[in-house]
Amino acid sequence: MTAISKVLGAAVVFASLGAFQAQAAECIAPADPGGGWDFTCRTVGKLLHDLDLVDEPVQVTNMPGGVGATAYANVMSKRADDESLLVATSTVGITQIAQDKYPAGTDVMRWIAMLGTDVGVLVVPADSGLKDLDDLTDS
Repeated sequence: MTAISKVLGAAVVFASLGAFQAQAAECIAPADPGGGWDFTCRTVGKLLHDLDLVDEPVQVTNMPGGVGATAYANVMSKRADDESLLVATSTVGITQIAQDKYPAGTDVMRWIAMLGTDVGVLVVPADSGLKDLDDLTDS
């Protein structure tokens, strides 16, 4: 992780949590260890602790299944009011919610920060008549 990424991540987390005392004791990564959501939880947990926003290191719990739906359902049914819990997600999770593949909509969770974005790519054969996004949207 570059120094700029660390500073940007810290700034986003700090700004997002500035309105209340951070209480994060656990971050659920809705995937197996080693993936992007696991990395997000570990990075945010470290930043919270390094910046003295939490007293103890943040525990990371991996909860794979259903592209995040398992963790989402678990939190929604058992820990919806747990202020010491963070859950990592991405545009993959948001897309699944938008497609009604999760057990509820986005309004049942409190969204506190966006640490990055996913980049999308459209690929066509080299001899395609589509050369840019305008060509695609005009067709």
